[in-house]
Amino acid sequence: MSDERDVPIFYINLANRPDRRERMERIFAERGLPATRIEACTPDTIPPEYREIYEKADPAKRLADVEMASLSSHLLAMRAIVDSGAPAGVVLEDDVRIARAFGRQVRDLAERADFDVVRLETFQEAVRLAKPARPLSDGFMLYGMAEYDGCCAGYMLTREGARRYLAMPVDPTLPTDDWLFDMQRPKPPKLRAFQMVPAVVIQFWHRSPDGEAEMDTDLSRARAQRFEEQGKSFPRFSSVRLLREAQRIGYRLRRAIERFRHGNPVFYRSAKPHNAFADDVFADGPGEPRETNARETADAA
Repeated sequence: MSDERDVPIFYINLANRPDRRERMERIFAERGLPATRIEACTPDTIPPEYREIYEKADPAKRLADVEMASLSSHLLAMRAIVDSGAPAGVVLEDDVRIARAFGRQVRDLAERADFDVVRLETFQEAVRLAKPARPLSDGFMLYGMAEYDGCCAGYMLTREGARRYLAMPVDPTLPTDDWLFDMQRPKPPKLRAFQMVPAVVIQFWHRSPDGEAEMDTDLSRARAQRFEEQGKSFPRFSSVRLLREAQRIGYRLRRAIERFRHGNPVFYRSAKPHNAFADDVFADGPGEPRETNARETADAA
């Protein structure tokens, strides 16, 4: 049964993936969660105002066209949150699993007024987050966004937070996840951005019925090709300890300078919690520790 406090959920789905649509709709129906489909943009259906920005960007620096289509889809979902009139809404991609505590946690979050955006997703890696942590119900916590482990398949925005993002210039060189959560990139002034720990969303490929699987999508392939064409690479540190530490200090200093340049926090107390998927932490009862980390079946979302 639907709760009167239910939060509008918008999930992004390509027209050529009815299988994903059916799976998501079934999960929402089973949970009694209100959800609205946002038809994902393709390179051929990018809205004209975003297409114009994309075409004017330097081809050597801009996103692949499918990445721009993804960014456009998320912008449409943000508009839907604003238009809904609700105080907050959730954006999901169509390849996610949601934890048993998902509905309760997003309802509880919607009743707060102390955030703009909360990332609900995890890659199950330890990342540096800002303290102090803010307690939620049933053992969940909110940490300030400092670093993140990639992707934007599940997050919650207040209506005002969505407005603030939409008021920013669209950058056709930034992937959606960096545009949303990378604090070294431009953000709305004094953005109140948080990470939920443990997370209530995880991408399905990362938690498939056969274990972790390689992410193999048009988007991931396009990004890999763009990185190769643009000569982009992740930092590689020396195997010599002193040199490695010097490289890390230099890398963090550059990132701190970027945070400062964009008006985001540079100095903060931090923690590095392992951000697990909530169903691996809690038993069937919210807040009850789980004795094992057994994987759920494919249909348990």
